[in-house]
Amino acid sequence: YHTLPSTWGAAVILVPVAGALLVAFLVKDFADEARGAGVAEVIDAVYYRRGVIRPVVALVKALAASISLGSGASVGREGPIIQIGATFGSNSQEITRSGRLMRKIQRQLSAVSRPPTTAPASSATT
Repeated sequence: YHTLPSTWGAAVILVPVAGALLVAFLVKDFADEARGAGVAEVIDAVYYRRGVIRPVVALVKALAASISLGSGASVGREGPIIQIGATFGSNSQEITRSGRLMRKIQRQLSAVSRPPTTAPASSATT
């Protein structure tokens, strides 16, 4: 059996292009830290910004990953959720005003509380 022809026709090739442009706009204009896979950005925040990650990063990363997947791109297995979890950990520390050690613990717990895909990814935030 053959599938019916698309109502979009040849214009269906523009869906990934539109998705890429929208993701680039979101990341560039709202949260530059949301660029890349996510793991390296969390490590960068830990070592160079005292573990502080802006709250908008989680929103932009989740939205950008959803748009990327919906338009046919790949976002990796663990990078986006590690960055989103680390953002929640960083901001929960800001809300509770806990110390540096507690910030590290909260960040690690939020990063490893994701669904398991590979074990070494969770140790990247230590």
